[in-house]
Amino acid sequence: MSKFIYLLGKGVGLIFRRPIASMGTLLSLFLLFFLFDMLWVTSRTIGAYYDRQLADINIEIFLQDSLPDSAVGALVSSIGQMDGVDTAGYISRDDARARLENLMGTDLLDGFESNPLPRSVIVTFKENFLNSTRLEEFKNKIQSFQGIAEVFYARGWLERVELAKVLARRALLILGIIIFLAAFLNLTYAIRLAVRTGEYGIRQLSLMGGGTYFISFPYIFSAAIYALAASAGSWLVLNYTSRFYSLKNVEILIPGPSEIVYFCLLATLIGLVGGFIGSRRIAA
Repeated sequence: MSKFIYLLGKGVGLIFRRPIASMGTLLSLFLLFFLFDMLWVTSRTIGAYYDRQLADINIEIFLQDSLPDSAVGALVSSIGQMDGVDTAGYISRDDARARLENLMGTDLLDGFESNPLPRSVIVTFKENFLNSTRLEEFKNKIQSFQGIAEVFYARGWLERVELAKVLARRALLILGIIIFLAAFLNLTYAIRLAVRTGEYGIRQLSLMGGGTYFISFPYIFSAAIYALAASAGSWLVLNYTSRFYSLKNVEILIPGPSEIVYFCLLATLIGLVGGFIGSRRIAA
């Protein structure tokens, strides 16, 4: 136990023995992790924003004029029972006229002898059904029903939204790999420099019978401390600064505590691996 405490003390001592170099390593790691944090928050925020937009999407089914009013109820009921459908609401000609007047601010049909607007059914969907593939399948099925004139939904907009979400996730993945690789190389190089500056002490420990793992442990531990401190610090700063910024109609989504803990653990693991590689090659 005393030996373990001694090694921990040596690892902490390596950090404070070279304050300028340690500060440079911490700041560079902090900036890398802070950049990743911002990308992560941006990706989550964009995804949540588009999800809210998708929640309002619907399909409007226009009915043929030849379809009698007595058959509309059965048709609406059949549509409402289809897979993925949340609600199916019937819009009569009078309802359509009222909606148009509310939209335009005036009755554009005033003076018409008859109402030329078509009847329709507005269909909303469950959350897991809101994607272009399933909505297109629904459209193809509904077009085979008797009395259907036209089926409309914002397919082009939906496909662009889905593409934006995919691109955001891919960008986060690619940039995340690059950032973590840069952090790994940064730590490895920092530990190599620390080992080189401490060659005299390492040689003495070797002559006294210290093994490779015994000598390497303080360097590995200090690398893990660098990574943990930088990753935790980046989240603390981001959480604090996010309180002073807000976007209209957009909620900034910060990952939950468990996700932040996993991120810090991953950063610490990278520190351990980087410290191990950086110290082993020189110490050997």
